[in-house]
Amino acid sequence: MIFRRLQPDPVPHAERLDHFAGELHPPGPVEHRVLDFTFLRPNLYFQGLLTFAGSISGEGRFFAPIGDSAVSAVDVRDIAAVATVTLTEAGHEGATYSLTGPEAITRAQMAAALTAALDRTVTFVDVPPQAFADSIRGLLPPWQVDGLLEDYAHYRRGEAGAVSSAVAEISGKAPHNIEQFGRDYAAAFSGNSAG
Repeated sequence: MIFRRLQPDPVPHAERLDHFAGELHPPGPVEHRVLDFTFLRPNLYFQGLLTFAGSISGEGRFFAPIGDSAVSAVDVRDIAAVATVTLTEAGHEGATYSLTGPEAITRAQMAAALTAALDRTVTFVDVPPQAFADSIRGLLPPWQVDGLLEDYAHYRRGEAGAVSSAVAEISGKAPHNIEQFGRDYAAAFSGNSAG
């Protein structure tokens, strides 16, 4: 069983996170089920930047309503490494792990890492929430647009900057940083890959 929860827990306003309503409250307490469980709570994924690959390759910029808030984003490859260990090795039953990258970074820092990886300027543009929503309506279902706005409000309030050492402790490897992600995914942001 996998249930996604926002980090940190508890989030005082979690009841407003409608797009996670079913996931925040699974049917019956997971902790009381017969099966062993481990909760993995990843933060924002670096790979979410791939959503902006078209604007990054075409215009050299990407947009979000987040301001200069720092988020301890994590690479999905690190989540997979932790999941592999927790599923194949004993000692993780009943545990909850917050999974983050090695540091909290701003969107401007993400743009700088992509600039270095692509050897051309990439900039981040902060936009008002409504302008962001208007730009993605029609591309995503309404519930997902609303969910993204809630996520970005959470990030903008500075509630996603905590850094955890869980990736390194469990997987035995340091988590990927934004610079490595930029190098590894450069082709996708250059228009040379389907992503």
